Amino acid sequence: MSDFDQDRIDDAYTILSKIGNISRSPALSSLEGMAPHVYDAFDGEVLFDIYYDGGRDFKSITFTEIFSHGLLISPCNDAMRYDMALHALNDEDPSVPAERILGWGRIDKYQLRKRLSRKPVPAAVFLPGTNLLSDKVNWAQVQAAVDAGALVKMHPITSAGWERRLKQEFGSRLVSKGESGFDLLAAAERVYTTSNSEMGLLGILMDKPVDLVEGGVTSKRPIYRQLYEAVLPQDNPKAALEKLLGSRHAGFYWPWHDSSRPLEIVNAMRTFAHA
Repeated sequence: MSDFDQDRIDDAYTILSKIGNISRSPALSSLEGMAPHVYDAFDGEVLFDIYYDGGRDFKSITFTEIFSHGLLISPCNDAMRYDMALHALNDEDPSVPAERILGWGRIDKYQLRKRLSRKPVPAAVFLPGTNLLSDKVNWAQVQAAVDAGALVKMHPITSAGWERRLKQEFGSRLVSKGESGFDLLAAAERVYTTSNSEMGLLGILMDKPVDLVEGGVTSKRPIYRQLYEAVLPQDNPKAALEKLLGSRHAGFYWPWHDSSRPLEIVNAMRTFAHA
């Protein structure tokens, strides 16, 4: 048993240890009824919101929330995740139209203030949480975007120390961590983000140009990165992402799916474990 086996999507201590005292979106509570089907589908280790690169012996899977209304289930192996995301581009599963996802309205993972201004902005930079700010952000790219008119959105989980540093650096171009990221995303004409964030994926669904501003050696580890790598090189990233959203190979489990969906995803993983 690993140190993370007791981390559960419906456990208050688990959530508190991950995000502190910030309030999560009420929509996330609906996922608690979906999570047990993930545990039932796999007889090995099932991790929530924790990932490591294990072997292709396929002993562990992980799942996390996606767009506040679904689950993304992945094998704990980098090669399998990326192989399966590429395979998903051409499998037989039907696509999920962007309108079905965006029809949920404001998709913020946390309870954030509504953005008052409805004016469009040239671009928005969505930063990751505190633990990734030091070495996973290309700050030269961020500064170039700001110089061209972009606003910088702090992640809701940003430490006080980093908040002070960002205010000193970007001044009035910095958007409060308590303000809705989704509202800013909707107003932005261009999106800059890292592959740890869902915001770029939502931007792709909105048909906006999306760029990754990642620093240092780019790791395969971010749990959404295989999605970005699969769809961004395509001629039509939006259509490609819609295809992945419906694919068992990409690992998506939505509330309209039957409870057998996680088992279908795990069975697809088994094929790639022995490839």
